Amino acid sequence: MAILRYILFLLSATILTSCYEEFNPAIDTKPVLCMNALITAGEPIEVEITHTWMFNDKAAENNHGVDDATVTIFVNGTTADSAYRPAEGDKIRIVAESPTYGSATAEVAVPYSTPAGIVKPSPVVTNIWKADEDFFHYEMLADITFTLNIEMDVDDPAGVDNYYLFGYNWFSTQTDNPMHYGEL
Repeated sequence: MAILRYILFLLSATILTSCYEEFNPAIDTKPVLCMNALITAGEPIEVEITHTWMFNDKAAENNHGVDDATVTIFVNGTTADSAYRPAEGDKIRIVAESPTYGSATAEVAVPYSTPAGIVKPSPVVTNIWKADEDFFHYEMLADITFTLNIEMDVDDPAGVDNYYLFGYNWFSTQTDNPMHYGEL
């Protein structure tokens, strides 16, 4: 019977044993330039220039920015200045060049806006909290929490790439109240 205990111990020791090895591949890759841009009709163009990095590159782990890049924006074949705001239908080409990381190019046509058809909002109040008057406030404070569901019809023609941007306008009558937060 004692031998069975030792056999069970040896079997469990082999099953529950593992090893650990640090893996750092020696892949000789040169980082390349990456470009992300947000183009919205009527708004300034936002361009972020970074570079690729290896997951084990500790030096580049916290900073992927590229400081030596130049960015040129072309609109309908001509160079645009910093005051340019995109318009629907404009053909925009962005060229970024860095002596360290190379170059990157992107090209897009600013899409036309698609107006929404029937819009049906349906707010559902989930909580109402009212504060009592106290020494510091001489008005009744209230906090209303609600869920807002919106159904809308959007014309979506087949065979065309469509882009949609949804947003909201914030309205409050208590803009001077320090307890009021203007974000959702």
